[in-house]
Formats: sequence, C-alpha cells, structure tokens
Amino acid sequence: MDASTFTTTLKTTRPPFLILTPVCLLMGFAASGYSPQLNPDLIWVVLGALLAHISVNMLNEYQDFKSGLDLVTDRTPFSGGSGGLPEHPQAAGWVLAGAVLSLLCVVIIGVYLSLAYPALWLLGGIGVLLVWFYTSVINRLPYLCLFAPGLGFGVLMVVGTAIVAGLEQPVCVAFGAAVVFLMVNNLLLANQFPDIEADKAHGREHLLIRYGVSAGIRAFNIMTFSVAGLIVMAAMSGVWPQWVLLALIPWALTLKTLTALNQERENISASPDALGMNVVATLLTPVVLSLALLLSR
Repeated sequence: MDASTFTTTLKTTRPPFLILTPVCLLMGFAASGYSPQLNPDLIWVVLGALLAHISVNMLNEYQDFKSGLDLVTDRTPFSGGSGGLPEHPQAAGWVLAGAVLSLLCVVIIGVYLSLAYPALWLLGGIGVLLVWFYTSVINRLPYLCLFAPGLGFGVLMVVGTAIVAGLEQPVCVAFGAAVVFLMVNNLLLANQFPDIEADKAHGREHLLIRYGVSAGIRAFNIMTFSVAGLIVMAAMSGVWPQWVLLALIPWALTLKTLTALNQERENISASPDALGMNVVATLLTPVVLSLALLLSR
C-alpha cells in the first residue's frame, strides 16, 4: 500500500465525524446512574462503537463510489462523502477490506459483551444490520432511512453503554436516548438536502425524494422542537436535574439551521454555516446534558 492509498483509506473513515460516537457514549454513561467503580468493559464498548462507526463510513464511501454517486455529488463539508476514492480509485479494495475487518471486530467484541450482558444480543444484532445494509438497502426505505441514524447512535449506543455501565436509572436513560435519537436523525436529514438530485439519480429514495422537500422540512421542525420539549419535560418532572436546561443554549443553534432550511430548502448548501450550526448543536447538546447529569451526582 503506497502513501496515497493509505491516506485515502484513512480519509474514508471520516475522522472528523467520529467524535459523534464518544458524545453518544458519554450520554449513555452519564444517564445510567453508574456506580463509582467504573466497569472495565466500557473500554470494549468504546472500541466497538468506534469500529462500527468506521465500518459504516467506509462501506458508505465504497458503495457510493461503486454506484457512481461519488462522481456526481456536489460536496459540502457535511455531505457528499470524503471524495477520497474518486481521486484515488486504487484504494477501493482497501476501503472495502477495512470496512469488513472493522465490522468483524465489532461482531467479536459484541459477542464477548453479550455473553456478560444478554440484553446486548438484540442491540448488537440490530447494530450490525444497520451498518451492513445502511447504504445498500436502508437508503431506499424513506422512514427507515430517516430514523436509522438516531436508532444507531441514540438508541443502540446510548442504551448499550448504559447497560454495561449499570442501568440504574432507565427513565433517565430513555430521555437521553430520545434526545440523541432526534438530534442525530436531524443531522443526517439536513445533510441530505444538498444531495437530493444526485441521490435520486443513483437509486436512493429517502424522505426528501419520496415525499418532497416540504415533508423533510416538517420532519426537521418537529424533531427540533421535540428535543427542547424533552429536555424541559425531564427537568420539570425531576427525571433530570434542572441544570440540564443549560443544554437549551447549544440546542438553540439548530434554530439557525431550521430557519435556513425553511428559506433555502434544497439550496441549503448556499448556507454552509447553517449546516455547521446543526453539527455543533448535535455534539454540544448531549455533552452539556451529560455534564449536568454527572455533576449532579
């Protein structure tokens, strides 16, 4: 493997996006009501989750390159792939091998953890299916495509981490999983707007293609305000400490994205700052929630 092939293969893991994984794991850990003695198995949770994220990124890059989608997509910093394989197609085999090897390691780690925590058999099985079929199948099923990102990061990662950490506060975990579920769904949904025509031409049929831009904007609006509602509800009901209301500060950044989507619609790529605010909010809101929960113990 030469230097350019190695660099391209590494690029297809989408390193800047991998930060979402520890953010989701932190939410599960903070919400779990963990015991003071940390469970060493959490190390395997972190490694398995990162490898799952890497695998789905590499598979998506490989399959989009093979379908020709990567060759016609107008890339933004937040959508359209890394662009690595169109520039260095000789790396395609290595990218596929990296995706498969990463997923195989996820399965091995998952089996090890599931022997100790039987509830992880179901979560892990769903996770493997999401990784393997996300690009080839799920992107052709509008509602599953809409909710799959949140299912993977919000439900599987948050709940899975909480189970290993010691699931002492399931209602608290449920609220945390719901917040991440909605925000990650919106993260991927917003990033689909610039790619509508390219995706449609290459066989994808997500919500924006099947039901139109207006339906996608309505879904984004509903999920955006549902996040704020959940945070307020959890704080007012005593499920979470009232310090979690500070998370509404980074959440408010999504309002810029919401406004831009309503104004620019499929031309949202003309407002990259708005897409960027959505990314920042998706990362910072769970972090603030997690810190509020941890510091309130």
